[in-house]
Amino acid sequence: MIDLDLTLFIQLFNFLVTLVVLNVLLIRPVREIIRKRHETTAALTAEADGFLARTNTALDNYESALRAAREEGGALRRQAHEEAENSGQAVLAEAHADAHRVITQKREATMEEVRKGREALQADIPALTAGIVEKLVGALPKAPAPAQNKPESVPKASAPRPQERKTAARPKKKARA
Repeated sequence: MIDLDLTLFIQLFNFLVTLVVLNVLLIRPVREIIRKRHETTAALTAEADGFLARTNTALDNYESALRAAREEGGALRRQAHEEAENSGQAVLAEAHADAHRVITQKREATMEEVRKGREALQADIPALTAGIVEKLVGALPKAPAPAQNKPESVPKASAPRPQERKTAARPKKKARA
């Protein structure tokens, strides 16, 4: 049976003091660290979403420029067709060449813009990824520097294969009569 004497109140007081000390020394700092980690993750995720939005915008710009180039090329083709009906096949061939050249130039220009945009974004991906991982996991050891491209050695002339040596060393048999 439990006695309600002074030791019960002393134990209760010890428990409450321990609870307060643990809350101050352990529970609050851990909660603060978790809150900061969530804020950092949210910020990095928002930044990555921004990069994704910019990439999608660049892709939309590329597609709209390509559509415009196709429309321009189509307009040039239609115009060339009308002129070709009046002036002959030579004019039509020249207009088709111009339309193809315009489409190719526009496509190349927009492809170059998209490539530059992607390269710029690709350059940021490792830093963002490392930042997210470092914030989530803690400080990571630095990765070793990538090996520089070494020139490939020129293969040396190899000795004849064993089969080639046998045929070269073996005398030919004489045919029997």
